[in-house]
Amino acid sequence: MNSLLSFVGFRYKEDLVPVLLILGVFITQLAVFFFLSDWRIVAVVEGFLLIPQMSISAFNHHHAHLNTFNRTFSNHILNTILGLHTGIVTMGWVLHHNLGHHRNYLDQDLDQSRWRRRSGERMGVAEYVFGNYLRMYPEMFAVALKHPTLLRKFLLQIGVSLTLLAFFAWFNPVNTLILFVIPMLVKPPLTFLATYFQHAGLEPTDHHHASYNNLQPSYNTFFWNLGYHSAHHIKPGLHWSVLPEFHREIEKEIPGNLIVTDAVPWRWFDRKRAKQ
Repeated sequence: MNSLLSFVGFRYKEDLVPVLLILGVFITQLAVFFFLSDWRIVAVVEGFLLIPQMSISAFNHHHAHLNTFNRTFSNHILNTILGLHTGIVTMGWVLHHNLGHHRNYLDQDLDQSRWRRRSGERMGVAEYVFGNYLRMYPEMFAVALKHPTLLRKFLLQIGVSLTLLAFFAWFNPVNTLILFVIPMLVKPPLTFLATYFQHAGLEPTDHHHASYNNLQPSYNTFFWNLGYHSAHHIKPGLHWSVLPEFHREIEKEIPGNLIVTDAVPWRWFDRKRAKQ
């Protein structure tokens, strides 16, 4: 197994499971795309696929911080699939999230994912989600203009995604709409919804007081330890598999009101698991 992981170019063996999930969902999409013609059945299948694709969106975030593979070619393939899965190309994450939000989230006047209105008031959930959604790609381009090399990579990834979508649309426009276009439009707002509950209402001057941390096991299984959010912001290049360990090192410095342990729907899954 280790030799296989090394051949493919995995940096961390823990990434095997999410990559298999990504490939499994993508292969399922392709099989449905090419072999099913009834749009109602296609829509039902994609409805079920949206659930694992939200988990994949979280992994796209991790991949943007730390490439999954040592091999450039392997990363290019993964980038392409992730762009079709999530509606956000990997370089878009790098620009908007890594170089934008991470650098500026302590200052709501600069944060690319800001939750505060210009008047100083906290945005409502819908205002935050759709406002940031509409600003998402303009913000990406604004950051990219300061980094010409990244801009070229960003445009290349967008070009590859659009080319593939054009081919799919030429082959079967209805299946393309259901399996790719609509999900790509839906998942970024869902991603912003998760982000809102990680930071909204907090205006600290240091990382330990700037994020809510969801320690629920089911949440962190589904989102690949993204609940350890303070740890992630303090060391954004740290692999997701070691975030719990680093969180334990800094937990005493995080206020108790920023620790979430009983939020819905995750508590239902955790209680069910505990009974088993």
